[in-house]
Amino acid sequence: FGMGDVASLPAGELQLGHTAELNAHVAAENMRRSAAGRPLEEYPRGAVGCERSPRVFCVSLGPHDGVVAFNGLVLSGAVAAVTKRILEWTKVAACAERPVGVAFWKFGDAASAWLSMTVLPPPPPAPHEPKVILLFDGVCLLCSTFVHFLLDHNADQRIHFCALQSEPGKDILTRHGLPLDVSTVVLIDECGAHVRSSAALRTLRHCGAPYCFLYALAALPRPLRDFGYR
Repeated sequence: FGMGDVASLPAGELQLGHTAELNAHVAAENMRRSAAGRPLEEYPRGAVGCERSPRVFCVSLGPHDGVVAFNGLVLSGAVAAVTKRILEWTKVAACAERPVGVAFWKFGDAASAWLSMTVLPPPPPAPHEPKVILLFDGVCLLCSTFVHFLLDHNADQRIHFCALQSEPGKDILTRHGLPLDVSTVVLIDECGAHVRSSAALRTLRHCGAPYCFLYALAALPRPLRDFGYR
């Protein structure tokens, strides 16, 4: 699992317990290959023989309930709970190098890789959504209150926050041609940099109802909106 935490995964792959184990398998094999002077394997091909590893997870939701997923197939209920217990027992047996556990997981890994390449491929990666960055005055009480409000109502979880006074904040201002002493919140999104009322209203678009409806005020002339912002 430590290997999974430090591995840089291909685009579209999730950091799951299964992928962490696959990362570790490749890392361990590459240590053997390095010692023997052989070419190193690459992830995920070195683990599953193809360019994308299966998306597999199993979560317990109680003694008799759970969720198990393999790529796009999801099962819940008692079947998933029993599957979870089998996976845990066989994994412990495999870690203890008992034949039943080792054989189960060798077959399971081979079968999941084959199914993923043929019958049930992984779902396509989700389209990339650009980050939305809100730059705020870190010493302004009103700005901090606004940030806390957004943290509670950031419905789509796309807003990232950065203080204007921080080095990353100054770098973002410079890259967008804004002065370092700007006295307003600044929103950076797919349409560029926005300040004052435009920044505030475009930020509220990412909040849940009813706050997102306030974006309709963007139809007002900007001088009038900015007067209200001040």
